[in-house]
Amino acid sequence: MKSKIISIVFISFFSVVLWVFVSFSGEYFTSIKFPIKVSGIPENQSIANQSINEVTLNLKGQGWQLAQLTFGRNPDFYVKANSKTGKQSLSLRNEIDANTWLSTSLQVIEIEPEKIEFTVEAVKSKTVQIESLADITFKTNFGLVSGINLSPDSVEITGPESIVSKINKVYTEKKKFENTDRAINESINLQKINFIEMSFEKTNIQFDVQKIVDKTFENILVGIRYVPASRELLLFPAKINVVLRGGINILGKLSNDDVKAYINYNQALYDSLGAIEPYVESPEYTTVIDKKPRKLEYIIKQF
Repeated sequence: MKSKIISIVFISFFSVVLWVFVSFSGEYFTSIKFPIKVSGIPENQSIANQSINEVTLNLKGQGWQLAQLTFGRNPDFYVKANSKTGKQSLSLRNEIDANTWLSTSLQVIEIEPEKIEFTVEAVKSKTVQIESLADITFKTNFGLVSGINLSPDSVEITGPESIVSKINKVYTEKKKFENTDRAINESINLQKINFIEMSFEKTNIQFDVQKIVDKTFENILVGIRYVPASRELLLFPAKINVVLRGGINILGKLSNDDVKAYINYNQALYDSLGAIEPYVESPEYTTVIDKKPRKLEYIIKQF
């Protein structure tokens, strides 16, 4: 019984293979799109624009050959440019013989479109800045405590002069960092630009994210600035408490010496309410949330 099953399976398989072989030995018609690649561009020149990027060939040939083109990786359809600069227009049918992968047993019935136009220009290179398009959201109670840094932060671009001269920046791909609660150091792709080559395709994006907390710095001495030699400005009280908001690791490393509070003499000179509010300078990536007291009384003494 087992040998009969094996025989039946073998006969069925052989029948299918024979049918496929006979079927694909016949002639068929099909339409296939092929990417276009312009060749013959001198080393110091580049394509600035191109009317089409692919061509459709209506082909007639044996099923085996057409199947290889249909289900395999489509080869490039080569077009040979002239050595001169400027605008060029070529008949794609005239380029068929240059594509040796089109065997003599394959017949090109129709080609669409029938021509290609492109412009050849002198090559130019320059270095431009890279700008991030990252979209960052943070986990609750977390936030950004650094700049968004790219390393490297610039790239050399090379291509046709008319395009390169208009490019002032290269952008990263759009990438989402969602519910972020940690420092990030990741590779990110640069956006591609038609007809432009870049000295590299990726850069590193780096930024720090920490839990955001508040911290009070007590007894910060309020400085007095720009007091004339014949005057003295006395503040009451002379010290304040400052509440800063920032990353937990950043605030943990700060001391009172890192927080600056001061009054400008002109604030008192032009005040009409009898109390003035001190300015506070806090370290980068921290925010002043509160000052206690918010306003100070004062006395101006004249000598």
